Amino acid sequence: MRLIKKLILLFLIGFSFRLFLELLFPYSAIGFDQMGYYVPMLYTKANPLDYFSVGFIYYLIASGINSMLNNPLLTIKLLDSIVSGIFILSLFAFSEYGVQNRYSFYISIFAFFSFQSLILDWSLQRNILAFSIFLFTFVFRDADRKNILCILLLLIVSGFTDPAIIPLEFFWFLYLTLRNRKYLPAPLTLIALTFILIISAAFTPEITGARGNELINFTLSFFFSGNLIYDMIVYTSLSILLFAPFVIFIPLLRNYDYRKDMDLKIPIVGTFIFSSLAVFSFFSRYLIELSVISILFIKEPKRYIKIFSLFLVLILLISSSYIMMDNYYPSPYFYNGLTKSTNINEIVSTSFLQSTVPLNDSKIIVKLFSYVRGNDSLVISMLYMVSFAYEAGIKIDKVINTDENYTLFLNKCEYYYSLNYTIYTVWWYRNGWYGIESLPSSFVPVKIIGNYALFVYEKN
Repeated sequence: MRLIKKLILLFLIGFSFRLFLELLFPYSAIGFDQMGYYVPMLYTKANPLDYFSVGFIYYLIASGINSMLNNPLLTIKLLDSIVSGIFILSLFAFSEYGVQNRYSFYISIFAFFSFQSLILDWSLQRNILAFSIFLFTFVFRDADRKNILCILLLLIVSGFTDPAIIPLEFFWFLYLTLRNRKYLPAPLTLIALTFILIISAAFTPEITGARGNELINFTLSFFFSGNLIYDMIVYTSLSILLFAPFVIFIPLLRNYDYRKDMDLKIPIVGTFIFSSLAVFSFFSRYLIELSVISILFIKEPKRYIKIFSLFLVLILLISSSYIMMDNYYPSPYFYNGLTKSTNINEIVSTSFLQSTVPLNDSKIIVKLFSYVRGNDSLVISMLYMVSFAYEAGIKIDKVINTDENYTLFLNKCEYYYSLNYTIYTVWWYRNGWYGIESLPSSFVPVKIIGNYALFVYEKN
C-alpha cells in the first residue's frame, strides 16, 4: 500500500504541475509542437495512421480523448498533463528497479524538475511518452519468460509511439536476450529483433536517409559557414548550461575514490557526455533523455549532503527561471541570429511559457482572428498561427495551412486572391519569424494589437 501511495503522489505531482501551467493560459497549449501540429490535427480530424512513420500512438490517444471532449485544445492540455504524470512515474520505475536506488522517490522528483526534463516536457510529449514506456521495461529487469514478453510488448508500443527510440530499444532487448537465454527461445528472439529492425528501417526518417542527409549537410555547413568561432561559442555555452549543475561536484570530491565511487561518477560523466553530444547532434532530444537517466544514479544524496544541497539550489534556480521566464523574442528557440547552420533550434525553447508565440500573447492572436468577416474570406497561415484561427471559431474549410513553407504561403495567397477571395493572415507587426522580418507590402494591416496585426492581402 505504501508503494501505491507513492505512485499516486508522484503522478499527481507531474500531472498537477503541467495542468496548473496549462490552466494559466486558456487560449494556447504549452509547446511549439502542440500548437503547430497536435491541435490542428485534432481540428481537421486527421487519421492517426497518417502519422505512422513518426509514431502514431500519441495521436491515436489524443483523437480518442477528443472524440469524447470535442475540444482539441482542452484535449491536448489534458493529455500533456497525463503524460507528465506518466513521465515522473517512469523516472521512479527506472530509479527503483533499474538503478535500485533507495531514495528513488525523492530523486525521481528532483530529476523531473531538472532543467533537462523540463526541456523535454516543454513540447516533446510524443517523445516523452515513448521514453516513459521504455523506462517501464526496467520493472521487469529480473525477467522470466512472462516478463520478457511484457518487455517486448512495451518496446513495441514505445516504438510505435516514437520510432526514433528503436535503436535504444534494440540494444536493451539484445542485452536481455543474452542475459535470459533460457527464458527466450531463439526463434522468438529472431522474430522480435527482426520486427524492431524493420520498423526502424522502413518507418523512421530520423534514422534513415532524411536525417542522414541533414546530418551531412549540417556538418558541411558548420565547418564552411564562415561563423565557426561564433557557432563554437554558442555550442559551448549551451553545453555548459545543460550540464553545469554537475560541475560543482568536481572541486569538492578530493576525498573520494573516483575508481570506486560510482554514485557521483555516473551522474557527472553521463550528464556531461550526453548533454554535450546533444548540442552537436540531430538526436538531441534523445540524448537529453539519457542525461535525465544519469541524474537517477545519484544513490546517496545524504552522503554528499553539502554538495547535493548546492546542486539542488542551482538546478532549482535554473529550472524555476526556465518555467517562469516569459519571452517575447520572435523565435521560441535558442537562436544565434547570424547563421542557419546551427542546430540550436533542436535543443530547447527559451522559456517554458513559449509556444508558437509567447503564451501571454495567445489571447491577442485569437482576438485578431475573430475580426475576420465575410463568406468570401479565407485565412491562409503557416503552422505558427493556424491553431489560433481555429480557436477564434473560423470554420475549418476557411483556413488553409501552408505548414512552414513561406513560398507556398505567398503562392496560395496570390492564387486565392485571383479567385476573388479576401485573404487574411495574422503576423508580427514589428518583428518576423525565422528571419522573415515582415510580410511583403502586398499585406496591409487592418487591425493592430500590441506586436501583432491582422493583415489583408491586396496584391495591387
